[in-house]
Amino acid sequence: MSSACPPARPVLLAIDPGTTHCAAALYQGDTCLGMALLKGVGPRDLAQKLSRFLGGRTVEHLVVEGQQVYPRSPVDPNDLFPLAVLDGVIVGQIPALKVFRPRPREWKGSTKKELKTRQLRAELTEEEVRHLASLKLTKKFEADVLDAVGIAKWARTAHPSILAACEVH
Repeated sequence: MSSACPPARPVLLAIDPGTTHCAAALYQGDTCLGMALLKGVGPRDLAQKLSRFLGGRTVEHLVVEGQQVYPRSPVDPNDLFPLAVLDGVIVGQIPALKVFRPRPREWKGSTKKELKTRQLRAELTEEEVRHLASLKLTKKFEADVLDAVGIAKWARTAHPSILAACEVH
């Protein structure tokens, strides 16, 4: 097996970045290994927090929500620059074989955040429910972690090769 070939059950890390916190969901194949809300994530300490969350695991597939400017949004487009810096820190810290950056509309469509949060919560496995409950988050932070879960589920559906192991020749 070549060094570029992921293990039998590749590890996927999905991140919903934010300027004050990042939500993360970690999967190996179909199995949820963990979820996290990484608070106080300046570029300097984000790398360290991600490393602790991964616990020495190698990530084959990294999925980070891409930034998007919405024409009629009240959000200042300049607010995306700090997110772009965090994106660079994340991608630089995690040497994944493949990196995906779906924009919000790509992974969740035009569904409003509140509705998407309810949908994602309803689709959680028992294992995912346990991971989420163990975080003891407010509804707002829980919605961010559910976004990371949704990003991971999108990646596994949109790119089925993420779940596949390499063939040994």
